Parts: sequence; structure tokens; C-alpha cells
Amino acid sequence: MMECLHDDESLRAMVLELRRRYEPCKVQGKPLKFLFRPPPGGIVGEFAIRDSCALVVVYHSPSSVRTSFQLFCTFTHELGHWCSWRDGTRTSEYEAAHSAYGAAVRDSDGSEEVMPAVPEATRLIIFEEEVRAWTHGYLLAQEVGFIDAPAYETEALRGLAIYRQQLHISLEMRPITRICQ
Repeated sequence: MMECLHDDESLRAMVLELRRRYEPCKVQGKPLKFLFRPPPGGIVGEFAIRDSCALVVVYHSPSSVRTSFQLFCTFTHELGHWCSWRDGTRTSEYEAAHSAYGAAVRDSDGSEEVMPAVPEATRLIIFEEEVRAWTHGYLLAQEVGFIDAPAYETEALRGLAIYRQQLHISLEMRPITRICQ
């Protein structure tokens, strides 16, 4: 596990500062809300657009083995999805791809053979948004004084490796690029 230059207290302070800066924001008339709640399963966080708000959720529990650094990275990554939506790079094409992927997973029998039903272009659109969210997340982290680019990049690449596996995205399809530039 990657060590981080920042201690738990400073990471919590950075999360609070990001919340203070961004909670007052509205995009398309929707306020930004943050939730920290127990995990529903294997998911660590999510960004969702609801009728009444844009929602950044970080899932954690007191018994979790996730470190404060991992929680910080999840938080900035999910807030990075909000940045993509705010900036218009999280497009309707992405939303359609995400819905198609979700439907294929729901309709599957739980086997690994979901991906053939989801076109490569659709999977790449989803993966590209994940890369963008990590990149935005790092910029957000820097805004509040985060200085450990190697640790953040390692965590981002670990997260992207999980998406690569789930979406069957090979290195040839989408080479690894630097997140922390």
C-alpha cells in the first residue's frame, strides 16, 4: 500500500476545505451535495445527478480497511466527475454509454461474459470519463494543498486498473497516461 506524505488529520482538513469551497456551487440549477455513508457492497464512491441535486457519495464504515488517503482520493475522484459534468465533458454520449453498460450488467447472469454485449466504443467512453475524473480530482487536491503526486498517481492507476478489468479495456486499447501533470 502506498504511503502518503499527508497525515490523516491534514487529509480530513483538505476534504473539509473542498466541501466548503464546492458545496455552495450550483450547475444547471442543481446544488452539489456530499454524502459519506456505509458501503452497499463493492462500490467505494459515486457521482450521481438527481432531480434535485448533484451528489458526491463516498462509501466507508468504521470497520473499513480503507485508509484516510484512499478515502481522500475517492472523494476527489468523485468530485472530479462533478467537474466533468460542470465543464460539459461528461456528455450525453457518456450518460448513454454508462446506462448501456449498467443495463448489460443487470441483464447478465453474473458471468464474466457481459462485455461482449457492450461495444468497445461504449466501454472506452466510460473509461475516458474515469481518467478525466482522476485528473480533475488531482487538480482539486492540489487546490487545497495536496503535494504527493506519486501517491495520488499510484492510487489513480490502481483505480483505473479495476476499471480496465471490469470494462475489458486493454493497454493497447487505451495506454496509461499520467494523471498528475
